[in-house]
Amino acid sequence: MSHQPPPTTAPDISLQVTSPHTRSERRINPSWTVSLLRAKLEFITGIPPSCQSLLLFTTPDSAPLNLPSSSSSSSSYETTPLSSLLPLHQLTSSSELRVSDTRPASMQLNLLNTEDESAQFVLDEADYAARTDSVLAWKKRAGLGRFDPGAEERRRQALRRHEEEAREKGVVVGKRVMVGGGGGEEEEDGGRRGWVRFVGVVDEIGGGGWWVGVELDEPVGRNDGRAPGGRRYFDIEAEGDKGKRGVFVRPERCRVGEWEVVNDFGGMDDEEMDGLEEI
Repeated sequence: MSHQPPPTTAPDISLQVTSPHTRSERRINPSWTVSLLRAKLEFITGIPPSCQSLLLFTTPDSAPLNLPSSSSSSSSYETTPLSSLLPLHQLTSSSELRVSDTRPASMQLNLLNTEDESAQFVLDEADYAARTDSVLAWKKRAGLGRFDPGAEERRRQALRRHEEEAREKGVVVGKRVMVGGGGGEEEEDGGRRGWVRFVGVVDEIGGGGWWVGVELDEPVGRNDGRAPGGRRYFDIEAEGDKGKRGVFVRPERCRVGEWEVVNDFGGMDDEEMDGLEEI
């Protein structure tokens, strides 16, 4: 009894798929029908299958092969495998399948003129607040966010807790602190050293609350003493890159101690500094 060899599946073919707003390398399979190809192209280009006009360029300089839109082609054409229509043996990764939109310009995607506010839909704040099917209305009904009746009391409790923690740990302006780290007393615990320059409420960060402004010994911070929005809470006294020495942290991340000052050269003393060649 003779055995028939199993049918072979044609390998995928890579080519460039382009449209007015997209360009990417994609793989197509010769067994796909034209209608299946159009359906897959919709997810890539945003153009509905019935509005796609396809041009295939085997090379950048070759004449295109036209695949008419589905509205102007027969149903038998749309169900024909690509292997029967396209010169697949000539396709390479530099071949281009260009997808055009046959719809009127007013109905096509417009992703380029995003700064034209006249074309954007704007809902008045009063109208939005009056709607009952919005996220805002849902938050009101569920008592979430600023509509939570207990939110203000929890904010005050957190404020008192942070203030008490700062007082108990002795975090006051002028103290040396270790910020973060593993909680140990050794230099290798990963903390950052610096001076406390501010202790108090900062409304611009993390929903407000009690924060500690620290001037770090090294330029490994996030700011120059100003909170997001530009309001200044403390000044950087060290020379050098002032914009990277400031940081705001919660009191629980600070450890007060007689921490040795760290400089940008890894804590070297004056004798080691004198031994460096000037460059």
